Amino acid sequence: MPTLFKDKKLEPLLNRIEALDFFHSKITYGDTLEIDTEYGFDENSEVYKIAKELIPWRKGPFRIDKFKIESEWNSYVKFNILAKNIDLSGKTVLDIGSNNCYYSFKMLPYSPKKIIAVEPWPLFYLQYLFINKFVQTDKIEFGLYGLEEMEDRGIKADTVFCLGILYHRKDPITALKSIKGCMNNGGELFIDNLIISGDDFTVLSPPISYAKMTNAYFIPTVNAMKGWLKRAGFCEIELIETKKTDFFEQRKTEWITGLSLDNFLDPNDLSKTVEGFEAPTRAYFKCRRIDGKR
Repeated sequence: MPTLFKDKKLEPLLNRIEALDFFHSKITYGDTLEIDTEYGFDENSEVYKIAKELIPWRKGPFRIDKFKIESEWNSYVKFNILAKNIDLSGKTVLDIGSNNCYYSFKMLPYSPKKIIAVEPWPLFYLQYLFINKFVQTDKIEFGLYGLEEMEDRGIKADTVFCLGILYHRKDPITALKSIKGCMNNGGELFIDNLIISGDDFTVLSPPISYAKMTNAYFIPTVNAMKGWLKRAGFCEIELIETKKTDFFEQRKTEWITGLSLDNFLDPNDLSKTVEGFEAPTRAYFKCRRIDGKR
């Protein structure tokens, strides 16, 4: 178990999760990760009360017996874009910025050798522990640390997922080089990023915030993103799809706190953020590390 907690307020919640039995469960890996037990947990159960105290749930959704955790993101939208391109059988997978491991759980039916899930936020680690009380997999190895520490830990993966991370990095090319350093030769990277329109190599650098995110530093065109990947040493770079973020994919629910997409867009012009930039669009790429090939 990773060393927790700077936030002592989370320790009682950890203790309550650890006190739960490991429940014999039927798991259905659909768009919603569905958990069915013999206990019929509902809104009066300790399981439900713990789930509520684990708010905010950013990634999901999950259903446990009679209640559903409606996460802020319908994360299966992103997963389904990538699913038709992945072959994980027998491979070591790295899930960077794994949050509560929704994507990692969804990868289990693809028969990976193991999944290394990297996430620095303790609350999301607790969400993972909670869900794994039902899934009961030992194939996910959770690392409570950030991208900066991966190379020093000797990680070597065959397939890497880096979703919703790069625009939060102050130096995206260095971040991409760090990711490449954690990949085996011939390994494959699946990565998304916010993008702006245009065919040139320009990059938006918001002076204060983008969609109210003060930690969104660089947002490239598709060509600029491909250029970053090439400069970092990747090859066979392919654009899988671009998709504008909509209110089906991201929205405020009772399972989160704070703001969501409808608060980030100009109410008078939904094609723009509140700052006047293009509304969020994401591009999905796959590429490879092949030593000696650029």
